[in-house]
Amino acid sequence: MARNKDKDEAQVQAEMLVREAQEEVRYENIKETLNKWKWPIVGIVAVLIISATVFEGYKAYRLNTRMTESNLYEQAAVLNAQGKSDEAMAVYKQLVDAKTNYKYLAQMRIAGIYFEQGKEQDGIDALNILRADKALPANLKAVVDLSYVGHQLETGNVAELQGILNPYMMPGNAFYGTAAELSSLLLLREGKNEAAKKLLTDTIGAQTLPETVRLRLQALLSVIDK
Repeated sequence: MARNKDKDEAQVQAEMLVREAQEEVRYENIKETLNKWKWPIVGIVAVLIISATVFEGYKAYRLNTRMTESNLYEQAAVLNAQGKSDEAMAVYKQLVDAKTNYKYLAQMRIAGIYFEQGKEQDGIDALNILRADKALPANLKAVVDLSYVGHQLETGNVAELQGILNPYMMPGNAFYGTAAELSSLLLLREGKNEAAKKLLTDTIGAQTLPETVRLRLQALLSVIDK
């Protein structure tokens, strides 16, 4: 039994020595690797630190820029609400080269002021500049397109205007109801009352249509039926 015990203890000690040797080898390997790749590793860490610093600085810059442009936009909105449209226009024009999407909102309001002042062509031209901007976000482009059509219901080329509305004439599209309403008005302008009624009826039946839009379309349909 004593011999077995001594043998067990010797085996344990041997295993401990092996583990220590393995740890020592691993430590040496790590040390050698660090010595070999020390400067590349330091460079990577430095790049990460600089990148994080730059990113935080960029976020702060964006926040400050957004706050500044937001304040300008709000200032212009207040002036316009007070009836000071020319002063509001001047402030909106300061945002035309803005760094955030306020530049698009400002241009939309500039067009709106032109329309309010009866300067239809100036308003149309302002909307056309926006429509030609490839960087215009999709949701804002939809609003601009619908506004463009809405201001030319009586004078614009019907085929062209219907073509602008077509991308939004799909159930499920957020602007489906408004596009269908404008399209039906264009049909009425051409004397195509039955086609307008069918379009309105089909649109009203869409399950995804907001209730407020549905009621508006029903009111228009009832007017046609009279």
